[in-house]
Amino acid sequence: MANELKHISVGTQLTQAEYELITGHQFDAQAIGDLLYASSATQLRRLAVGSAGQFLWVTGGIPAWRTLAAGDLPAHGAAEHTNIARNIWLSAGDAYIETGAIARNNNYPVVRATANADLSAYLSLKVPADFVSFTNVKVVWSSPPATGNAYLYLRTSYAADGEERATHGEAPASEAIATSGADKLNIDTPVNGPSLANLAVGYIIGFWFARTGTDVLDTLNDTFDFFGIEFNYVANQ
Repeated sequence: MANELKHISVGTQLTQAEYELITGHQFDAQAIGDLLYASSATQLRRLAVGSAGQFLWVTGGIPAWRTLAAGDLPAHGAAEHTNIARNIWLSAGDAYIETGAIARNNNYPVVRATANADLSAYLSLKVPADFVSFTNVKVVWSSPPATGNAYLYLRTSYAADGEERATHGEAPASEAIATSGADKLNIDTPVNGPSLANLAVGYIIGFWFARTGTDVLDTLNDTFDFFGIEFNYVANQ
């Protein structure tokens, strides 16, 4: 039988040294890189070394070499790695404040406007490498009254490396947004929010958030705290 493990020939008498010889067994047609495996419950045989790039697998209950082919690896594509929703939080504590003042609401840094006063703050971000598409932005705020409307707007400018800083921009109209209750967090998606249709990886976005407390459509008649902006997008993974 070919490829079996066998004793080497030691003549008619086996000495102690020959009995203990580490080269006392060899495969039929043995070569460097060959592997030993059990071809049956009683037989050891040789598996010749495979070629570069091949991998060891099992077929018919015994090991064999195989060249990688389609279907040998688990699927790795859109069906297995779907896009996911992600967000980036832009804290008001990091804002450039044009109107209003930095303050503390409980344990949160906020930009605060006094009763019936205007607030204007600016934030920015760089679009991350996993960005696929824009979902929306939410503004987060609170005010002491149990009822009433805040008159708000959110405007944007954005550009890529090498573009003029205001290459893209949106200036949607202000809108009245009702509070959810006294000192409650309001996490609102403005109806007139930006679409950011031309946004792509690496773009820099500037956000201008404002509360027009002096407008008659702002009926809170009290202080207003701006907590920040939540930027929501679809990401690859």
